Amino acid sequence: SSLGADTSNGVQVGSGTQDVPPYANLDQPTAWSGSVASSMLLNGPGSVGGALNAIEAGLKVGWWWWPYSCYVGGHWQTCYSRQACATEVDGTFRNLQVSGWEYSHAWATDGVQVVGSASTDDASGNSYSAAVLWERDLSGGFSYALLSNPYGGPHSSATAVYAGRQYGSYWYPATQFDGYHACMWSGPASPAIELQPPGSTSASITSADLGQQGGTVDGHATIWSGSAAGTIDVQSS
Repeated sequence: SSLGADTSNGVQVGSGTQDVPPYANLDQPTAWSGSVASSMLLNGPGSVGGALNAIEAGLKVGWWWWPYSCYVGGHWQTCYSRQACATEVDGTFRNLQVSGWEYSHAWATDGVQVVGSASTDDASGNSYSAAVLWERDLSGGFSYALLSNPYGGPHSSATAVYAGRQYGSYWYPATQFDGYHACMWSGPASPAIELQPPGSTSASITSADLGQQGGTVDGHATIWSGSAAGTIDVQSS
């Protein structure tokens, strides 16, 4: 099993592994309340597994295997697609799949907004991903919007959110390798703001809280305070 670092009101989230015939061992979305005995599976309907990545104010987010009917080997059977999901405080399960994309993944929440990514590939095998923001809609569920991808790059992902700002990275196409740049959004209507420290090659942000952001710069653990300047390298020697 694995345990997420995000906690809220004494609840922890992550994944545990179970044998699911005929698929052998699969991760299962799991929540704990501080003990082994308290563990509880929070699977979506008909799913064979998944994981929870974050929790805040009781809102748990992650992904699940969405079941659908497919025709394989001359007969109909159940296939599965990895899709983003959320479980409300009252246990209501929400599928957060992004229309027109094959897969999706919810990485973080501040209890109000949810961020993650959607991905797909084309007939030639080229893959694409886009950062996604989910917000409450008038029905009480979630609507979504893609966050801007600077320079027309093919990949971006939002992996942290705090106080109406979203953080993550996008692929910078001018470099062939390690071209991910850290960035910040303020919703789908705003352009991404570069948080790439000067002189660095690759950076990404994976957490945010109380005005600071955490992630890596060229493989070193790093703290930001909302701008590209003044980052702090906290890599242990």
